[in-house]
Amino acid sequence: MILRLTPDEKLRLTHVAEAAALIADYLKGVSKEAFLNDRLRQDAVIRRIQIIGEAVRHLSRELLVRMPDFPAKQARGMRNVLVHDYDALNLERLWETATSGHSGNQESG
Repeated sequence: MILRLTPDEKLRLTHVAEAAALIADYLKGVSKEAFLNDRLRQDAVIRRIQIIGEAVRHLSRELLVRMPDFPAKQARGMRNVLVHDYDALNLERLWETATSGHSGNQESG
């Protein structure tokens, strides 16, 4: 059975892919220590994670079921923390989230 994407879902998936690519670009060659001391880079990553989480909120359940490896629930949850509980943000967790699942090999230092 082929799942037909709505135009909105296609757009949302494009937003997810673009945001993930930008996060990888922002962090290319950046060590954890450098990231933890770079508020501008943190803000850029936070914004892109918010976009991913918001885009995922608008994807159909049928589509998400067909993407079992995509952490939709976690993306929505992280977006909610960033938007509604921003003062509780753990930068170590932000780093882990931003560097998991893409091929950019950051320095671990």
